[in-house]
Amino acid sequence: MGGRPLLFCTNGCTRAVLDDAARLDRAWTAQGRPDEAKVARDRSSRQAAALRLWAGSVPCPGTAAALYLDRRGIGHAAASLALRFRADCGHPEMG
Repeated sequence: MGGRPLLFCTNGCTRAVLDDAARLDRAWTAQGRPDEAKVARDRSSRQAAALRLWAGSVPCPGTAAALYLDRRGIGHAAASLALRFRADCGHPEMG
């Protein structure tokens, strides 16, 4: 195969067009093995952030989230122990 990735175009593109689109000279470089210590630190950091969010939240019943679910006809979902509410986390589009 010449060390190049296999690419296919259902529109019948030539190999030159595919190579140009993928910019093989820059985009397809060999990646080394990930640094296991960095991967572990990143995972630990993400877990800690998730735990902080969870710890700062409250059970869903009686919150704005429960009202939201109820108005959409799925109020029963608010009773789930997996759903939590955190008032300081705004909506990404409305704040």
